[in-house]
Amino acid sequence: MELLNRSSGEKKFKKYLAHRNEAGIEDEIKNHSRRVGELTAFFAKKFNAENFGKRCGLSHDIGKYSDDFQEMIRGKKIRVDHSTFGARELNNQHDLISALCVAGHHSGLPNLGTLQDKENMSTFFGRMKKIIPDASAYQKEINLSAPQPEDFKNLPPRDNFSVAFFIRMLFSCLVDADSLDTEAYMKYQKPVEIAPNSVGKLYAKLQQYLQKEKGNNWNQDKKIQQVRAEVLEACQSKADVAPGIFTLSAPTGSGKTISSLAFALKHAKKFKKDRIIYVVPYRAIIDQTVSIFRKILGRGKVLAHYSGAEDYDEDGDEIKRLAAENWDKPVIVTTAVQFFESLFANKKGKCRKIHNIVNSVVIFDEGQSLPLACLQSCMAAVKELVHSYKVTALFMSATQPNFHQLLLNGKQEPLERTEIIPDIKKLTENLKRVAFSNLGEVKVKNLGGKLKRHKQVLCIVNTRKNGAALLKEIGRTEDTYLLTTYMKPVDRQLILAEIENKLKNDKPCRVISTSLIEAGIDIDFPTVYREECGLDSLIQAAGRCNREYNLQLGSVYFFSVAEFQSGKIFSKNIAAMRIALADNLAVDDPQTIGRYFSALYNFNNNPDIVLPLFHEGQDELHLPFKEIANKFKLIENKELTVYIPCMENKDLLAALRRGTTNRTILRKLGRYGASVSEYDLNKITIEKVNENIYILANDKQYDNRYGLSIYEK
Repeated sequence: MELLNRSSGEKKFKKYLAHRNEAGIEDEIKNHSRRVGELTAFFAKKFNAENFGKRCGLSHDIGKYSDDFQEMIRGKKIRVDHSTFGARELNNQHDLISALCVAGHHSGLPNLGTLQDKENMSTFFGRMKKIIPDASAYQKEINLSAPQPEDFKNLPPRDNFSVAFFIRMLFSCLVDADSLDTEAYMKYQKPVEIAPNSVGKLYAKLQQYLQKEKGNNWNQDKKIQQVRAEVLEACQSKADVAPGIFTLSAPTGSGKTISSLAFALKHAKKFKKDRIIYVVPYRAIIDQTVSIFRKILGRGKVLAHYSGAEDYDEDGDEIKRLAAENWDKPVIVTTAVQFFESLFANKKGKCRKIHNIVNSVVIFDEGQSLPLACLQSCMAAVKELVHSYKVTALFMSATQPNFHQLLLNGKQEPLERTEIIPDIKKLTENLKRVAFSNLGEVKVKNLGGKLKRHKQVLCIVNTRKNGAALLKEIGRTEDTYLLTTYMKPVDRQLILAEIENKLKNDKPCRVISTSLIEAGIDIDFPTVYREECGLDSLIQAAGRCNREYNLQLGSVYFFSVAEFQSGKIFSKNIAAMRIALADNLAVDDPQTIGRYFSALYNFNNNPDIVLPLFHEGQDELHLPFKEIANKFKLIENKELTVYIPCMENKDLLAALRRGTTNRTILRKLGRYGASVSEYDLNKITIEKVNENIYILANDKQYDNRYGLSIYEK
């Protein structure tokens, strides 16, 4: 009999089980806890929290020693809270940090609350008063020693933001270690072994690629090649500078993508960094960056992690799925939404990866595009990563913001940063390739007429609705295109390839696009029109004009349209640009850019959406993890994914309709999903699978060339 007489003083169960897999193989709590403790400590050692990590791992499942849980795992149909007991034991030992991690390792980090909270409240202090099954039998198998004074010596300064950040990092170590060990056991695999770091070896691969490209494409007389060589040399030179905050201020088309990768790989090799994380502003532009990096470094070394559908790899194998959850790859390409929302999350799934940001090089492509409402909290997170978690941060842009305003420490003093380009103004002048003209306000009919007179032209508008109106004006022909996120990514990639082919072969090509084309897409038009916007967006748009210096000067026109409504979201940017250009300074002059961002940040009178929640300056510890996670949204207007049926995805959609919604299916479907605003969802006919999954029900409402027909009447 497995059950023994408790009056004998012996354990009630011969074995205390943590898990039982489909084959009936059992994993004892003491063994699982030991392994998770060792792995959590290994992860946390990178930021001097090894002892906290070990305590988290040893204690996270001791609540499973209760009779109720042991009966449940043996078949009894009951629900058991096993997290609260371990958290209470740690809290009784005055280890609140580890206690919060253990309390949230399934349901998510809770709000700390106050000592006055009642037992029916979901806060941490509320749960400490909750009546739960006794699990003190753990003491016979697990020795949970109290924390020592030296454990607290390496904690961050006692401000609420830093303490919360530390707890979230420790929580990440715990939930990743727990998930890795549990997944290995449940899938009959060996205990987890951490592969040695390989990012330093990738620098040699990049050098081989650069030598090959120089031999194939180098043209000594072409100015653009000379400028790109200068930027690359500057990046590799500054890679030897000690870790910290760097900026790369260089015009569009100057080769920042590959040059920044060269900086990151050389820096990682010299300072023994674990990985490179490349953060792009928009999901729509990630494909080209990933393609470039995989071509240089090899497919298996680069992980694309998207917000929502995540990796678009078609095989969707288990190794890639796991890597997407914990970022255990040498090079990660992700979005700003995924990166920052994970840093402020409280749930296991989103937090699991963030400990792998520690000791990495993080490149922010067009970091100035972060929304004003959460800009300060994002910058606070970057400062915390750099100063407490061994991160080197590189901000890369043609329109670098005023970092004296953005990167302030607690004393309101600017933090030190290193600019990679020695003379930004000179580089900008050397790379001058367009002339800017302000058309003022025009009618949509007149704008359409101007576009039709160009053989090859790009017109970028502020909204998808404006794009649809302009397309209606110039007409749908074999030479016209509309690029928006209302297209599925697989079609957008095909259309971009078709556009590039027409440009290369001097064929008629008129493209209307939203801002998705402004960053990360290497495309070259002789003429570009841009609806009035922020100065940074205008300069990004100009980067799609005369990119390869095929003309002495390309033409960039900016305008407003009486019939267009761009909404409040663009009003501050437009007003700031008008201030910056008031004295007739050159659009792309560094002084103009500085004036623009100063004006823009002065317009931002609203407080940051997250930082006030920490109640800094007050005596009490205030850690509202759940509240922060709910409020921190990088994109205010929620975009929903609508899957577009086609022959290639019919089996995947059939699986969705049967109720199968695992990560592998959603990952494969990502390339067939169009992003639709909640407001526009009722303008198309959809099949609602559940609250988050929609399928287009009327195939006549989608065109492979133009996307969803949202605005056509």
